[in-house]
Amino acid sequence: MWWITHNNHGAFTARGVHGQTIYIDPTAEMVIVRFASHPVAGNSANDPFSLPAYHYVAKYLLSK
Repeated sequence: MWWITHNNHGAFTARGVHGQTIYIDPTAEMVIVRFASHPVAGNSANDPFSLPAYHYVAKYLLSK
């Protein structure tokens, strides 16, 4: 499924239930692809860590 982050970069993601992610940040011209196979279906355990991390990578790249 596709999800809109509503962050200030206009990022959006394609997400699978076992941790797979395509994170697209048009402002930073960045794409992150994460392959995953978490044993439990659901992203709630990863989201508080992974989504902010992707955003901070984009902010770091824009600062260079």
